[in-house]
Amino acid sequence: MRRANRSAGTRRSQPDSQLRRRDTYVLMARAARVTERIVLATLLANPVNRHPSVTASSIATVDELAPGRTLLGWGVGRHRRPN
Repeated sequence: MRRANRSAGTRRSQPDSQLRRRDTYVLMARAARVTERIVLATLLANPVNRHPSVTASSIATVDELAPGRTLLGWGVGRHRRPN
């Protein structure tokens, strides 16, 4: 992440789906702490899998660590966990 932050231009960090990997918002918070310019974004936060108030609290915390660099993708998408 530090390498991406130092290079020219705007970079983006988008952790993979929370259903398959580690907690998206923890990864985004870590990225916020070690970078200064990259945009931090979710792929698609699904309100079926995580309550909207929990998602709102999580993304607000990341936005406090990286003001103006946080994006939230929001939608139902796919309900089932992939095999």
